[in-house]
Amino acid sequence: APSSLDSNQHDAKRAAKTFDKRVAPFVRKLFLMLDNPETDSVICWADDGKSFWVINPDRLEGGVLQRYFKHNRMPFFVKQLRAYGFRQRWGPSCLSMAKEWVHE
Repeated sequence: APSSLDSNQHDAKRAAKTFDKRVAPFVRKLFLMLDNPETDSVICWADDGKSFWVINPDRLEGGVLQRYFKHNRMPFFVKQLRAYGFRQRWGPSCLSMAKEWVHE
């Protein structure tokens, strides 16, 4: 029987095919990851839907990234976010693990 990871990868690939072909694969996969309620404890949309939060970078790197991308390294994910125009918004404490990302 296929594992839930295999099922999630299959669902993500199928859903990605429904996106406009002009949308970059990274952006498509990021949207799918954010839109999946199963990842909300790790990465989720902000309440206003204009930004997103990485709540638990260790869990993101340890299991979620590899479901959507060919890598599971947080530094590479951050580099891709920056390459696509996302910027980190600094909150009340730079020591907090949770980081907000916004596309301006």
